[in-house]
Amino acid sequence: AHAVAVLDPHMPFPRRALEAACLLRCVARKPSELLETYHDRVREGVVDRLSEVQRQQLHLRWARQLELKEAVAVDALAFHYDLGGQKQQAAYSSIIAAEAATRRVAFESATDYYQYALTNGHWDDAVRRRLLTRIAEAAGNAGQCREAAHYYQEAASLAEGNDAFELS
Repeated sequence: AHAVAVLDPHMPFPRRALEAACLLRCVARKPSELLETYHDRVREGVVDRLSEVQRQQLHLRWARQLELKEAVAVDALAFHYDLGGQKQQAAYSSIIAAEAATRRVAFESATDYYQYALTNGHWDDAVRRRLLTRIAEAAGNAGQCREAAHYYQEAASLAEGNDAFELS
């Protein structure tokens, strides 16, 4: 089952009919109710009826709800900020997700999260260099030595002074 929305009374679907048919259930009560479908096809049908703006708003509301949790799944947070159109916030969350993936020894996932952050965030050269170095480290740990070398070279091109010497 997948949570589909923080309840909006103006959502364009027959909530009561879906609940009566045991296709949808409410998993939280006010102030913000969460709805969950029993089947992915029901969720897809509801989501397909939403406009792009409505989808973005729901993803942002979902991200904000996730932030209120004590133990937030940062990869889910990055996902919802991304689909909510908040690329910079998604990039920040992706960095945290990459660090968590590294701690779990999930280096390919870490590489992907760092690449997302690098591509979608607006960073100065110093931060870009650190992200490139972290991508290179994760790629190397994942056994992707050619990719790691590429990222180290790119990081070295942004470095100055002693930092350039260390990366070359």
